[in-house]
Amino acid sequence: YGLEYPHFYRKLYNMVTAGTFLTKYRARFYRLVNIFLSSPLIPAYVVAAFIKRFARLALQAPPHGALICMTLIHNLIRRHPSCAVLLSDNGATCHSNEDPFDSNTDDPARAKALDSTLWELHTLKSHYYHEVARFVAVFKRDMTKVDKYVEIDLERFLARSYDETFTRENAKRLKFCNIRLPSMEQEPIFGAKPAAS
Repeated sequence: YGLEYPHFYRKLYNMVTAGTFLTKYRARFYRLVNIFLSSPLIPAYVVAAFIKRFARLALQAPPHGALICMTLIHNLIRRHPSCAVLLSDNGATCHSNEDPFDSNTDDPARAKALDSTLWELHTLKSHYYHEVARFVAVFKRDMTKVDKYVEIDLERFLARSYDETFTRENAKRLKFCNIRLPSMEQEPIFGAKPAAS
């Protein structure tokens, strides 16, 4: 078709922010991001910059957003095995103050993401939401074996919202605590029902 859009990935990179998890069309946006980043022809330094951007967003996002980010990180590393170098240290020595990744740049080519590691995953191990903390274990696999592991379905996490996450977690905790909620038809506290006048 001869369609050319200059600096497409730079503009897409700048659109991926924490505010996108609060928008009405969040699911559509991240579905499209997943499609745009599925090409094997994207340079590794651009993919690595997106991976680091998603890792930083996972630290700031609500639980459903962190799960979306971590799914995208997993799928991008699986599609681009050359980015598995980001998992090499997994945060043991590198922290945010010594990270060579430049999160303030608007150009993924200048972000120096391939020189960094995914120390953010080490931090996410102690996330307050148990599902996010458990998801980190996925990255302990050997991600270079592309034929052994399949991509994680992003649709499982796109439909979630903060309200749904809260409701699910609240229901689990109530079942776990074995608390009986009061019914709508309660007996009066002080004996018989008052007489109708």
